[in-house]
Amino acid sequence: MKNLKQRTYNVVTLFVNAIKDAQEKEEAKIDIWYVVVPKRVWLQCRPKSYDKTLTRKQLENLKAFNDGQGVLIQELELEYQLMNQFLDSSSDFHNQLKARLLKERIFIPIQLMLEPTLEFKDKYTGWNFKDEMKAHLAWTQSSSTYYKLGRLPWKLNAVRKGVCYVGLVFKQFQGAGNQGFSCSAAQMFLDSGDGTIFRGNVGPWLGEDDQYHLDRESAKELLAKALATYRDYRKEYPKEVFLHGRASFAENEWAGFEDAVKEEDANIKLTGITIRESGKIKLFRDVQGEDCHYGNLRGLALIIDERESFLWTRGFISRLNTSSSLEIPNPLRIHINKGEADIIQVTKDILALTKLNYNACLYGDGIPVTLRFSDLVGSILTAIDNIGSEILPFKFYI
Repeated sequence: MKNLKQRTYNVVTLFVNAIKDAQEKEEAKIDIWYVVVPKRVWLQCRPKSYDKTLTRKQLENLKAFNDGQGVLIQELELEYQLMNQFLDSSSDFHNQLKARLLKERIFIPIQLMLEPTLEFKDKYTGWNFKDEMKAHLAWTQSSSTYYKLGRLPWKLNAVRKGVCYVGLVFKQFQGAGNQGFSCSAAQMFLDSGDGTIFRGNVGPWLGEDDQYHLDRESAKELLAKALATYRDYRKEYPKEVFLHGRASFAENEWAGFEDAVKEEDANIKLTGITIRESGKIKLFRDVQGEDCHYGNLRGLALIIDERESFLWTRGFISRLNTSSSLEIPNPLRIHINKGEADIIQVTKDILALTKLNYNACLYGDGIPVTLRFSDLVGSILTAIDNIGSEILPFKFYI
């Protein structure tokens, strides 16, 4: 079938129906589904898996079309709609499978694996894995499975009690039917390291500054869900909530977050943090006469003032005597955009949150977990229409 979107939908339907049938027949409780995907499905059911490649001019015209710029020629409009299906997250097997299972209310973690990977072969070349790659695969798969079964592979040391971190998620819908609209969501992570996903409202959240901002009411609803869930889980409200985003918080948006705190009549300190990777600063280490020839240290921070810092989350790790980066790493630029907080403590917290990538089993990731999976979560939430607003653990989305 040439239509990528329909092809992906039909293939996903086969897997969804098989899982539903097994659920109905199996008497014992199923804790996790392992879905082994043939290489052909991976090649043919993902965005851009089609015969032609869009030119730069086509992509520019397509972006203008998706941003709301109309076209006069009907044939061109049909062409842009056709091109959209190739860039749509609904044409990705992984995203659509997880989204449709959630819509079917099959709340069981899914672990996807390609057939070549299961055979210890490279999915691109077909070459056999070396022993160290086999060990790496076994470690990452077992850790991810352990997490999806409701356990934590590791926990942070000396965490601050009563603190939760909420990362904002935005994903713009593709296709002519939802032009200009985006899905919003939030990822809340507790001091234990476990996370929960909250789906927010759909709306025209992409502003004139090319950044995403919620309106006041939607911001209030989204944070209210997180606070209520924290209270149900811990039997009390958090003492501090840190909102993490890639964009600066708009005044109206921030007022909505403050409304959620005031409505709960809880003594909660609310702080808004923007986190972006910055290539404006590069550090080079003078290692003459030293045994170590690696670059800067992971965890190195440059405090600019009481509201801004740069943090290197990649680099040389003394304990492992190696570097987590193959290049001169870029730092994260951290800015306290709203509220008041200690910039040193904020920087330490963000470094700690880079240690919670249970899915890839990374000791030191470059991005904090509050933002690391935002694109993936957004793609799953927009893979199908009306996925629902269930408040679900993070493990269902990775």
